[in-house]
Amino acid sequence: AGSLSEWARSVASYCVEQGIIGGASELNPAGSATRAETAKMVLAFFDGVTPQAPLYKSHSIAVGQGDATFVELPDGRTMLIDAGPADAADAVVGFIEARRHDAIDYVVMTHPDADHVGAMAEVIGAFSVGQAFAPVALVDRPAFDDAKAALADQGLALEGASAGRVVARGDDLQCKVVLPRADAAASDDANSLVLAVTYLGRTWVYASDARAAD
Repeated sequence: AGSLSEWARSVASYCVEQGIIGGASELNPAGSATRAETAKMVLAFFDGVTPQAPLYKSHSIAVGQGDATFVELPDGRTMLIDAGPADAADAVVGFIEARRHDAIDYVVMTHPDADHVGAMAEVIGAFSVGQAFAPVALVDRPAFDDAKAALADQGLALEGASAGRVVARGDDLQCKVVLPRADAAASDDANSLVLAVTYLGRTWVYASDARAAD
């Protein structure tokens, strides 16, 4: 009989969490994988020899009207992109703690709308933070003041970022700001920070409220 590698355990756990496969008698309760795909996953889980790349995990946190995304990078670092409205703080903190993290390496605030950053100060206060970023043209907006104060308590400053800034790098991984451009219009949405994460040839784009025309 085969044995489960650590990679296999992490993948199987993630598939159960996401409803791709079941954790009890049913392999596919959510209907998001075919029988053939599920069988292929099971066979992969029991391959304890072939090296496999670690997973990139992106989680959308339920915060009601607003956005909050928690990312677990393949090397174990973490990133929070927005934190939802003020009343979502407990949900965001609880989600991150449930993932067994006590620190956030990168905080990204895409723009100063309350439904994106209202809870950020409280979330920052609950964790040790490595770096924090916001659109370069908007870092002085009053809506960021509470978050800045929470960062200052940890000896950090909010860093302005624009297209081309690399937030994080790793093996086959790059997290890069693609918007706003230096000549962006004055509106908050046009200046929203858009992040593109590329890993093993795949790209995830976190577009915030930026419009396609921006």
